[in-house]
Amino acid sequence: MDPCNSAQDVVLCHLCETPVPPLYCDICQINLCKTCVGEHILDDSKLHIVVPVKHRQSLPVYSKCPEHTSKLCELHCEQCDIPICVQCVFSKKHKAHDAIDILHFSERKKKALQADLEELGKTIYPRYQEIASTILDQKADLKSNTEQLITALNKRRCDWHREIDGVISKLKTDIENTELNHLTVLKKEEDKINNTLTEITEKITELKKILDSNDACLLLKYKSRNEEFRRLPSKLIVHLLSFSFKDIDKKLLNQQFGSLSALSITTEKRVYTLKTPENNTPYSDDDDDELLKL
Repeated sequence: MDPCNSAQDVVLCHLCETPVPPLYCDICQINLCKTCVGEHILDDSKLHIVVPVKHRQSLPVYSKCPEHTSKLCELHCEQCDIPICVQCVFSKKHKAHDAIDILHFSERKKKALQADLEELGKTIYPRYQEIASTILDQKADLKSNTEQLITALNKRRCDWHREIDGVISKLKTDIENTELNHLTVLKKEEDKINNTLTEITEKITELKKILDSNDACLLLKYKSRNEEFRRLPSKLIVHLLSFSFKDIDKKLLNQQFGSLSALSITTEKRVYTLKTPENNTPYSDDDDDELLKL
């Protein structure tokens, strides 16, 4: 069983287990009744600080001196900023150093900690919350800007596609009109040749008939057209269309399509105002702003 507590969590004297002892040794961290407190204090192997239970832990727990293990660190060396014992004061290491009571140092330290706690909770933490909120707004603005840029790019793409489709549509129309004009000329020449072929075929048939009949009358009536047929029609030379183009100049294409401005992030120093009796001026870092280009 724990000598300080029963099964019902009743506080007991560390030495005699008397219930609800009214005293407490801050150094040894044990409960003591009035009967046992004298015996405990007489133990001179170390310092004892006995206080009423309601004030327990109101005093710091002294640490043992690393240099003089039988002593407790009851002082604080201002120059070395470490706890020391009484014997350390006279040592060569701490000679001529300022030593103050550890309790006084603890109170001063507690006030500094309390000031830190108050500043962190009331000023610094809300300021960081505000900064975090600003970053969330910046992220939202960045997302919105990205969506607007993508929308603008898609619109630009549609504009270019429309213009390119217009150029292609005009070229197709020109090709089809050219083909139609050429076909008209070729058809006319084809009809003329076919008519001549028909006439030549008829003339061949007539000649064979005359030669087979030995009819002097038909022979005398025959009129030769060979001279006419020897004049061959002019040869039509059709110059077919071709499609020529230049290599795409990507640099010029990018210039005409559009470009993005360079992304830059600048850092602007925030001014943190810390007003104290010793310093009533804002704290800030006067370094120049930095420019980061991504």
